[in-house]
Amino acid sequence: MSTFTNPNARPIQNNDILIIQDINNKLHKYKWQDVNSYVDTTTGAITATTLTATGAVDLQSTLGVTGITTLTGKLDMNNLIDLDDTQDGGASNCTIFQKTLQAGETYSGTIGGLVVKNYDADATVAGSGENVGLAIFLKSLSTVSSAETSIMSLHTHSSTTQKLTNGVVIYPKDCGSIIQARDCTADYGLDLYGVANVTIGTADIRGSNGETIDNTTDGIWATTGGKIDGITPVAAGSYDLLTTDNILHVTYTATGAVAIDLKTAQCVAGRHIVIKDGGGLAGTNNITVSTEGAETIDGAATAVISTNYNSINLYSDGANWFIY
Repeated sequence: MSTFTNPNARPIQNNDILIIQDINNKLHKYKWQDVNSYVDTTTGAITATTLTATGAVDLQSTLGVTGITTLTGKLDMNNLIDLDDTQDGGASNCTIFQKTLQAGETYSGTIGGLVVKNYDADATVAGSGENVGLAIFLKSLSTVSSAETSIMSLHTHSSTTQKLTNGVVIYPKDCGSIIQARDCTADYGLDLYGVANVTIGTADIRGSNGETIDNTTDGIWATTGGKIDGITPVAAGSYDLLTTDNILHVTYTATGAVAIDLKTAQCVAGRHIVIKDGGGLAGTNNITVSTEGAETIDGAATAVISTNYNSINLYSDGANWFIY
C-alpha cells in the first residue's frame, strides 16, 4: 500500500482516482478508500510505452502497449488482447509471441512456442456450437488479387538444420475425421502439384497399413503395399449386399444353397464386388446372385456359381452389373 496527501482542492470523495507515473515510466492507478489514503488498484485501463512485470498481472480491463511487453510472471485476463498494427510495411510482419528456450536445458515433454488450452473446468459446459481449441478467422488481407492467402502458414527458420519428423501432428483421442473441409469450394482436396521447392521422397500418400500411393508418371497412380479390401463372411442361406462389402466369402455352401441379393441402392457406377465359393461345395449347393430391381447381370436376371471354389467379379455402371 502507498499513501499520498490530498492533491485536490475539493474534499476527497470515495472512489476518486489518482494516476501516478513513476521514474521508470510505469503507471499506477490509485483509488481513495474510507481510510485517508490512496490504495493501488491498477485494474482499469492502462496505457504504457513499455510494460515490464516480474510478478502476476491481473488485468480486468484494457491493456494498451506501444512498445515491448516483458512478463516473467503469470498474466490472468478476463478480457481481450487487441493488437493494432502500426508497423511500417516491409518484407514480413509476423511476430506477436516469441519464445526462446534456455541455453543448455533438457526438456522431455512438449515444448510449445504457443500452447492453447480450452478446458471445461468442471465438465458442465453445454456447448451446442463449434467447440475448438484454436479458432482462426481470416478476413481479406490484401487488395492484390494475385497475393497468396492462407488460414495458417507453418515455417521453419532458415537457420534450422535438423530435419523435421513431421510437418503437422494431430493427437485426437477419438474423432470422426482427421481433416474435414466445410462450406467451401476447393480446386483440389490435397494439392502436391506445381509447388516450388517441394520434393516428395518415397510416396505422395501413405496409408494406415503401410500402403502408399504415388503419382509415378503421366498421371498414373501406383500403389505399393497392396490394395486391402474388406472380406465379408457369408454363413447363411441368404445375404443382401451392403455398402461396406467388397469381397463376399461364402462359406455356407458347405451346408446348403445360397442366394445373394444385389440391392438397387448398391448399383453405383464404379462399384465392384467379388463373390467367392469359400465353402467349396457350390457344385452341389449353388450360389445364385440376383438383383433387387430391374438391373441385370450381363443382361440376365441372375448369375449362378455352380463350380466348387469358383467365383465371379462384378462391376456396375450405375444401371446394371457386369461380370469381368
